[in-house]
Amino acid sequence: MSKKVSIALCGFGRIGQVHLESLLHHPDVAVTAIVDVDFERVKAKADSLGVAAFKTMGELLGDGKVKVDGVLICTPTSTHVDYIRQALLAGKQVMCEKPISNSIQEVDELYTLAKEKGLHLLCGFHRRYDPNFAKLKDVVSSGTVGKLLKVRSISRDNPLHVSVEYLKVSGGIIADTASHDIDMVRHITGEDPVTVYATGSASNPAIAAIPDHDQLDMIFTFPSGVIAAIDISRTAAYGYDQRLEILAEKGSVVVDNQKQTTVVVGLIDGFKSEPPCFSFPERYKEAYRTEVGHFVDLVKGTAKEARLSHKDVHNITAILKACQQSLKEGVPVKLSKELI
Repeated sequence: MSKKVSIALCGFGRIGQVHLESLLHHPDVAVTAIVDVDFERVKAKADSLGVAAFKTMGELLGDGKVKVDGVLICTPTSTHVDYIRQALLAGKQVMCEKPISNSIQEVDELYTLAKEKGLHLLCGFHRRYDPNFAKLKDVVSSGTVGKLLKVRSISRDNPLHVSVEYLKVSGGIIADTASHDIDMVRHITGEDPVTVYATGSASNPAIAAIPDHDQLDMIFTFPSGVIAAIDISRTAAYGYDQRLEILAEKGSVVVDNQKQTTVVVGLIDGFKSEPPCFSFPERYKEAYRTEVGHFVDLVKGTAKEARLSHKDVHNITAILKACQQSLKEGVPVKLSKELI
């Protein structure tokens, strides 16, 4: 029997609850603590699991009684840098939901600190662990379809499945939503874009008042000549729309939506199938479990390198900033010196 590693979950919002389920499902994990500023709520959950509850990372690390090998951080973005730094300085392995930081300098500082301490810092971009996208990546990398020409990523969300209050602190549609598509496009092409262009609008007055956008399109050009198109929306009335397509010289590869079931009903007026999954916890349940499994392997030492490197996170952060600049100014933005 494998020795269990002790993991503390920091943040018990929606994504925190998704990660807790994955941690509890893993046979090699002992969840030893849950941290959240809403202490009464998190204590009730911790008590039901027989684990410790804390209000802050500082309280967790200063306790001295709770065993912690690694921490999984899914608190608000504004806390990430401080929580990551505290955990690394305390000698803990760290996984943190994206973004590590909106500052390239802070991203670099934290990865440098992790390296100095001999620790892992894993940034949470869960789509890399989805078996459908992984298969598409394998097909492209194998050369089966020949030279890559175009990539199209579609991410359309249910109308306001999150609150306007959340959107006000989300960092905007590019950082909150499109960052996942940017990670996938980089991952599939194996390149960083040289030029990005973003344009958007707000059909919902409450989102416009933030101010933010609920419709977004982006075009990337890459050194090889590959063109990538990213289609983002917060108003897909029919469900959680997550598709990916590549065009290559010898053919194409498509990842379609996962549906609630594969049942198709045929009647005199035609065929009807199930709608797509309703939200990201449902669509990416397997991906989240695989991602947490990778973090557990890093903590155990059976995995030696994080699947997302310092370079990956640095460059994604730089690309996000360029996209935000393009959206604001309405012009294409070139990248070069910002990338490593």
